[in-house]
Amino acid sequence: MASALRWTIARPARLASAPATGSYRVERGYVVPGEHTTVKADLAEFLVRALEEPEWEQQGVAIVSPGAQRSTESNRLPFAAAGLAVAAGLGIGWRLSRGRRR
Repeated sequence: MASALRWTIARPARLASAPATGSYRVERGYVVPGEHTTVKADLAEFLVRALEEPEWEQQGVAIVSPGAQRSTESNRLPFAAAGLAVAAGLGIGWRLSRGRRR
């Protein structure tokens, strides 16, 4: 039975605070091979676009910003990436991150 609810699951890679690249990649699934960073502004643009366009409805997608550099600022949410992994069904991420306390 198909749901009438319109939904999209966006799975960003490691989030970075940088200017929007405007050339982000979106692919069905959990990851984009070879890419490890998503600029927050690119993620925000995609989320707005996903609300307006039906192309990504009722599926999970990975989003990355090719060529974006990792942010040098400290991560204020050390478990954010692990939380995304658990939400994506990869529960091992949370267990691994708990052992890495500073």
